[in-house]
Amino acid sequence: MEYQAAVRKQQRTDPGLYAPFTIAEYLASGWEEQDWCLRWPVSSPAHPAGPPAPPSGHYPQVPVLVLSGELDSITTPAEGDMVTAQFPDAVHVLVANSFHVTAEGDSDGCAVSIVRAFVTNPVAGLTKPVLACAAQVPPLRAAPTYVRSFTQMPSAVACAASVAQPAELRAADTAAQTVADVIDRWSNNFLGSGVGLYGGTWSYTGDAVTTFRLSGVRLTDDLAVSGTVVWARYAHMVQVRLRIGPVGGNQTPAAITGSIRSSWPTRAPGATAVLVGVLNGKPLCASMAAP
Repeated sequence: MEYQAAVRKQQRTDPGLYAPFTIAEYLASGWEEQDWCLRWPVSSPAHPAGPPAPPSGHYPQVPVLVLSGELDSITTPAEGDMVTAQFPDAVHVLVANSFHVTAEGDSDGCAVSIVRAFVTNPVAGLTKPVLACAAQVPPLRAAPTYVRSFTQMPSAVACAASVAQPAELRAADTAAQTVADVIDRWSNNFLGSGVGLYGGTWSYTGDAVTTFRLSGVRLTDDLAVSGTVVWARYAHMVQVRLRIGPVGGNQTPAAITGSIRSSWPTRAPGATAVLVGVLNGKPLCASMAAP
């Protein structure tokens, strides 16, 4: 009951805490953690809670590996330095362009290989060749600027002899960016489904190979994207078969309808996506930076 009282108090004193969401909306999401405290164990009087510390007052001189993701905002690299300083024989490895839980589920194959080398040989396993990949994890691809209409999005580049019009090339680019946005949303999703920025729904199944099903997902207000996306996370490839169309049957002069298929690498710097299909009854062939 203390938890519910705390929630009511927060709703009175700071209703915009999770703006633009209300407190109730955030607490109903799959991302909240506030009620996890209800499952915390209560220490006994004989063994009161307190910071862990060895009886000798110092940590042992044993091989220790500390892994930090360069972009981890939960347990930061600075905090990794603090842990490393506690152990006389510790190695701190900073994995570039990486986040929280660096080794578990490592789709780049770097941090997990470092952990395996250390476990196999804690004394001599962390050789320079083993550690070299930590500085070579590819950079992240930044999200585009969010706009209201697909006509404001960047344009894919038409192939030679293509008859695609500017609006069609922007719609093709938007469809691929919609896929990238769904994959980004997957990273913070624990429910198996989600919604688009402006509407529509998507769901997913699988893990190492994740299959998304999109239904009218809208990254912009005026272009709905449906279809299937297959993401091979550890092979770093995406394959898409998409249908696009206007929202609510709004057949304006700028309305685009058709189908697109493509595949692109997700972790290769400078990668290109080639989009082919049919838009507004005309063949489409265009390329863009892989989203």
